[in-house]
Amino acid sequence: MADEKESREKIWKIIAACMIITILIISGYNLYPSERKKTTEGQINVIDAVGDTIILDKPANRIVPTFFFEEIFALGAEDNIVGWSRGYWEGRRQSIWDKYLNESGFPVEEIPDVGYIYKGTFDCEKVAELDPDIVILYQRQPEIEEKLSKFGIQSVHVDFHSETETIRSIKILGKVLGKEQRAEELAEFYQEQTNKVYSVLENIKDKEKPKVYVEGGWKEYSTYGNTYMFGALVDLAGGENIATSAGIIKSGTISPEYILSEDPDVIIITGATWAGHEDRPQLGYYTDPQKARQSLENRLDRPGWENLTAVKNGTVYSIHHGLARHIYDFYCLQYFAKWFYPEEFADLDPEESWREFHERFLPVTYSGTWSISLEE
Repeated sequence: MADEKESREKIWKIIAACMIITILIISGYNLYPSERKKTTEGQINVIDAVGDTIILDKPANRIVPTFFFEEIFALGAEDNIVGWSRGYWEGRRQSIWDKYLNESGFPVEEIPDVGYIYKGTFDCEKVAELDPDIVILYQRQPEIEEKLSKFGIQSVHVDFHSETETIRSIKILGKVLGKEQRAEELAEFYQEQTNKVYSVLENIKDKEKPKVYVEGGWKEYSTYGNTYMFGALVDLAGGENIATSAGIIKSGTISPEYILSEDPDVIIITGATWAGHEDRPQLGYYTDPQKARQSLENRLDRPGWENLTAVKNGTVYSIHHGLARHIYDFYCLQYFAKWFYPEEFADLDPEESWREFHERFLPVTYSGTWSISLEE
């Protein structure tokens, strides 16, 4: 009987030991603490803007951004850039390129150009030669991502284009680059600036919205729907975007006749210093107000426009094209709100907000003309 009792006790001890081990395994406990520390310490795990899980053993020290260069500078991570899509800056956003070339202290001309996705020149092989930890994209690029993955290169996606994922996107970059505290500062500033608009709009939400036509100044009659860039900003600032009723979701071309039939209360034509397009509205770090206003007036000589409400009332404006889809799109949001509801936002000063952003976060100084009014 004693032997039988001892045998039963041994069996129960074995069963108990097995149960304890099973519980530990299910709870994720590693039986070898030194190994557990080795595999998890310092690891970065973040879900990006398209839902992909990005896992890095440490912050990315070598990066290739295809957009959002100013965000990298604002985060203080410009020294991590080993290659970029130069065509997004030089020529396309010439005054911004020139400003960083002249003032940032960063060797922008020395950074290797990896080509421009939207021109079909992006070179995955060249990217691989630079041995980056990550490539930063704004939306899915299946063919490019597949090629990069074969080289063992991760892609991380952020979304500043929709104008609704800005804070999330800067925090994604902050985490991936090991700049989380700086990203929190940027997010806090951004929230403060946008709340200057949203808090007032909440109190006038029953007021009739002005009808707005916004045009990408690089091409006549190009416009944006409510989910993309300036079109989204029109909606967020309390305007009625006529492109939406025309069926444009992201971006597209609107007919001249439709604009005349809608007779918008406000017209906004974006400007910049596009290389080879000096006839477009001129805005940026090196543009004076007189030149900006004259270049805007030159774009209004179109059939029937002299009869539009916005033209007759002088409620025609231009704003820099490069200000949307960035952490500083609050400048656009604030001006749009002022243009749509001048009385309610009479005390709002977007220029001061833009100046403060430069002083706090950018390696270049505030200068130039970034927006202009026909009536000024």
